Amino acid sequence: RTKLATPFRIEKDTMLADHGLIRISAEEHWYYFKYHHLIVDGYGISGVLQYIAKKYKSLVSGEPVTFNYPSYIEEAKRAAALYTSEEYAAEGDYWRKKIGQLPSKLLQKKFKEEGSMKNKCDTFILEFAGEDRAVLEALQTATNANLQQLTIAAMMIYYGRTSGQEDFIFGIPLHRRRNKQLRTIAGMFTGVIPFAGSYKAGTRVSDLIKSVLSSQREDYRYQNYLIGDLSRHLNVRHDDDGLIEIAVNFAPVDFHLDLGEELSSVLTNVPSGYLPFPMEMFWYDYGKHQPLQLRIDNQLAYFNKEEISGLVQRLLLILHQFRETPDALVEQISLLPAEEQELLA
Repeated sequence: RTKLATPFRIEKDTMLADHGLIRISAEEHWYYFKYHHLIVDGYGISGVLQYIAKKYKSLVSGEPVTFNYPSYIEEAKRAAALYTSEEYAAEGDYWRKKIGQLPSKLLQKKFKEEGSMKNKCDTFILEFAGEDRAVLEALQTATNANLQQLTIAAMMIYYGRTSGQEDFIFGIPLHRRRNKQLRTIAGMFTGVIPFAGSYKAGTRVSDLIKSVLSSQREDYRYQNYLIGDLSRHLNVRHDDDGLIEIAVNFAPVDFHLDLGEELSSVLTNVPSGYLPFPMEMFWYDYGKHQPLQLRIDNQLAYFNKEEISGLVQRLLLILHQFRETPDALVEQISLLPAEEQELLA
């Protein structure tokens, strides 16, 4: 864990990747890998793991395997050319029109940072298996929305009710890969786009969810505009920690590896210990062979463990009501679990 949390030093002769095979016992081995985000993203890691699995199986079985990957260099050139194009300028017009000004700051620092504590974060993990996972899958089917979209809607209700604020911006991490073939490249395409939404009393829950889906579909057409360029346009100050306060991520990372009949694999993502914005809610779907995981990374300057645990329970309560009362008004959604209601009473 300490080795994974140690940042890479970006220097001329420094490798920005580290791999190792750790023998735990005769029956258990850990393959450890660590990359700098400058050179690889989630799909890239998947591509590396799938290559290793296929090559290993080929070597053990003696059956040949061929690989045909697109050129990362050509994609990098294409991306660089985009930033001086008319298409990129048009994307900038879209975002400047959609986000004319910054909403009020939602989160405030409450705990003192010292020295290396800058951007230091803690991690809260909750897993959903069996019936608990089935409930969340049924919720997605009933609403025709994924967990990222549903979490954004829940966050707008929660913070709309508790802060008195109507307009919100959340960060949406995404993988800018134009087609499925590009998902095999061990490169870096990931970016973040803002999601701008509003909480308005009198809105039905089902309509709020539909508005999230509609807005996100439209935003994805303009996903190449750099959030740094938008931040400069909005005069976001560096000491305000940037445009994004809360990011909501959903990763269908079903990296199930076929290593042959004698080997099986389980994947674990180890948090780095640092975060560029106050909080990120991250749904990891590793496939049916592993539990669904909700991970919340939060900067220590903004939250403690008890606050994050309480926030998660309230958001889960809101999510469950989406299926039970889809026609309820947003102001009718209960925010507090029964235990907190009793304590309040």
